[in-house]
Amino acid sequence: MSQLLPLRSEITQEPSRESLLLSIDEDAADEVFDALSSSTARSILMTLYEEPQTASDIANSVDTSLQNTKYHLDNLLDAGLIEIVDTWYSEHGREMKVYAPANGSLVVVASDESTKNSLREMLKRLLGAVGLLGVMSIAVDYVIKIFNRRSLTNGSIVVDEQMQVESIGGPVVPPGVLFFVGGLFVLAVVFAWWYWFR
Repeated sequence: MSQLLPLRSEITQEPSRESLLLSIDEDAADEVFDALSSSTARSILMTLYEEPQTASDIANSVDTSLQNTKYHLDNLLDAGLIEIVDTWYSEHGREMKVYAPANGSLVVVASDESTKNSLREMLKRLLGAVGLLGVMSIAVDYVIKIFNRRSLTNGSIVVDEQMQVESIGGPVVPPGVLFFVGGLFVLAVVFAWWYWFR
């Protein structure tokens, strides 16, 4: 009978989840700070950013009791930092809630309102730019693989069946990854310039 029950379904989280930008003078800040006052709660939240998990999985990951884990999960839920994203079943048919972060990231700010608003806008633009950069990197990688497929060999460069470029001296970083890392560097420089001169 236990084999008929679905044990774990795949959880796909939306990549477009917005970051939570929280000013320390907001009303919600007290609840967030209370929920994160324990190092165990912070470890639980960081564990959930790695992958969604059940309470028992989290307890094993952060090396604490299930009762302590559930206590911190309730606090994190009340503060709006995590959410229940699915229900899995144990081998005995018991329902298990699956927890995940409610936001793409958590940013705590101590500043005046105008700085907070400009930082929020800059973060939105930065995250949008990183997403666009990721799409462009995939496109660059695809175009170069298509080009390499047409000319299977070129001097010391050989293209394998998976279309990964390898040199005689060892593997070469895929062009899409190079494009993405270079783009991240440019974004970091632009962000640093904006932050320095704002």
